[in-house]
Amino acid sequence: MDAGEFIALGAALLAAVVAIAVPVWTFKRTLELERIKWVRDQRAQLYIDILAEAYAEKQWFLDLMTRREITLIEERDGEERRGPSQADFPPGPDLRLGPVERSKLGARGALFASAEVSKAFNAFSGVLGRCSLIQPQSEAEAHIANVQADELFDALSTAIRNELGAGAKLNLAQPTADDAKS
Repeated sequence: MDAGEFIALGAALLAAVVAIAVPVWTFKRTLELERIKWVRDQRAQLYIDILAEAYAEKQWFLDLMTRREITLIEERDGEERRGPSQADFPPGPDLRLGPVERSKLGARGALFASAEVSKAFNAFSGVLGRCSLIQPQSEAEAHIANVQADELFDALSTAIRNELGAGAKLNLAQPTADDAKS
């Protein structure tokens, strides 16, 4: 065998390795990107569900606190200064998830949610749960609970927006006159 045959054989072996290695590498990389996309899609859907549940819990909580404040006002003022009564504020519909759906949301959250979003949602749910079990004893306490619920809901939505990049300003190039001609 002369040098030309060795070069041809080496080139053929190199071409065979490239012909096998490149598709394998491309397949593995595509599989990894698809897995990342799937997890991101699951996380985005989870965050929508978390925000919907948090909003429903917040509305339920505000209804509860409004009714509690009215009760406190009625107890304090009695009949002489009649203000709004419970009859003026019928309870709104309870949009919160049932126990099974809530458990499924929690399980999905344990799998896909980031630590920051989990912490924000747990803080929000914890404050609402504590205030619904140990009801405020004064109008001031009820008002503070409402403000705290609003702040924690905002913190949750901000954490989700930051993680998904929904609040980020897109840096899209503006079309120029030259682009319009092409």
